Amino acid sequence: MFSVDLKKLTDLLQPLSFLLSNTLYPISCVGCGEKEVGLCAKCLVVLPPPDFKQEEEVVAVFSYQNKIVKRAIWKLKYRNGRYLAPILAEALYERLLPELADLKLLKNWSDAVLIPVPLSTKRFKKRGYNQAELLAEALIEKDAGENFTLKKDILLRAIDTPPQAEIKNKGERKNNVRGCFAVKNKELVRGKNIILIDDVSTTGATLHEAEKALKKSGARNFLKITVAK
Repeated sequence: MFSVDLKKLTDLLQPLSFLLSNTLYPISCVGCGEKEVGLCAKCLVVLPPPDFKQEEEVVAVFSYQNKIVKRAIWKLKYRNGRYLAPILAEALYERLLPELADLKLLKNWSDAVLIPVPLSTKRFKKRGYNQAELLAEALIEKDAGENFTLKKDILLRAIDTPPQAEIKNKGERKNNVRGCFAVKNKELVRGKNIILIDDVSTTGATLHEAEKALKKSGARNFLKITVAK
């Protein structure tokens, strides 16, 4: 029986999809509209940080309340805006480095594993890519193996839940993602320091559930990072 490897097929079609998308919707800054750049330096430097009084367990760079930040993440997730991932990841990396330095000094943090929050198979098939993976890959390229390694196939989304963005109530968001993650290869996380990455965190429910699944599999310490919250 003929079978198709979804991941390989998606990887083959992505360049064509990217070309068609950029032909129909030319790249321009999500802030000021400057041509041929997803987010220009002038707009990037004035984006506000998050309110650190909320969800302090999550390290983030920008406030999700800012309209430019929301637009950038929306394009990254829903409009094939993969060109934004390296730009956002670079800002995230600069925010991440001081956190890692403190952890190494205070908690002997080393040999960390970077794990992107996965999409369900259904949502991945519809979108063609996982924005958290794109951010993680850009971070790995920036870090060049100095602080962490990337593992993309350890954490799985075992249950296809409705998107968190469609649920406004905080309690319902927690219930929506409860138990939705599973760990494929426990030996690869046992005793490890884990950096969990996603694009945005509002209530922190998704990252909390991902952490819980990895912790049950023996992961040791956690650092949760997002572009915005």
